[in-house]
Amino acid sequence: MIKIVICDDEDIYVEQIRLLVSDLLEKIPVLFSMDICSSGEELVRNLQNGSVYDIALLDMRMDGICGIEAADILRRQFRHDKTILIYITAYDDRMREAFQFGTYRFLAKPINRHSFDDAMLSAIQLWKKQQSAYYAFKDIKLGHVNIPHKDILYFESNSNHYVDVITTSCRYTICRIKLSDIHKKLFPSGFILIHHSALVNFDHIKIMNYDKVTMSNEEVLRISGPKQKEVRDLFSKMRKSREQNPWL
Repeated sequence: MIKIVICDDEDIYVEQIRLLVSDLLEKIPVLFSMDICSSGEELVRNLQNGSVYDIALLDMRMDGICGIEAADILRRQFRHDKTILIYITAYDDRMREAFQFGTYRFLAKPINRHSFDDAMLSAIQLWKKQQSAYYAFKDIKLGHVNIPHKDILYFESNSNHYVDVITTSCRYTICRIKLSDIHKKLFPSGFILIHHSALVNFDHIKIMNYDKVTMSNEEVLRISGPKQKEVRDLFSKMRKSREQNPWL
């Protein structure tokens, strides 16, 4: 199910956007839920109460907390880095500010249906891509497991073709698999082979040193000598890429 929030202080636009969303998603079809917020303050209260949204349709200018300030709170305070932001606004003088939060699209008021549908369909495709970012494997005790990439800290191989999967919450073990095969599959998602027996998630590297990395759980892993320059270069390249586009 895709979770959507509309945040606008003008009732006429709220109702128009609600109808456009409902009509489009019922035709696709896609299961969805939709929250309506008449102010940035209401959106922030929803976030405080645990709401997480896949797509946020925001008015840029509102009294009190505006759409840009709401996005700032959503990104920096609540760390909802995967929420797809679409601004629907009659003003474009603050677009530069909005870009720093990884804004996906800008739509002008009055709303053009074709442009709206195009933006929403594109956003839904991105959402589907985000949902597919899971690593599936068979744990030796639990059976089949799907873990989001973002929750995996690193993989560590040991003897007899066993690989441990260390996540933010627990440790799993896969039997009869090569770490090199996992690396081939997950390298495009930001996993770096720092040693023949260690594959780490870039997003969980807390400190990068010449010959070791400190992970987000404070574990320190050694970088093998032959890989030290390669790992540093990859780390720098990935960091630059994330700095340019940190949210998507």
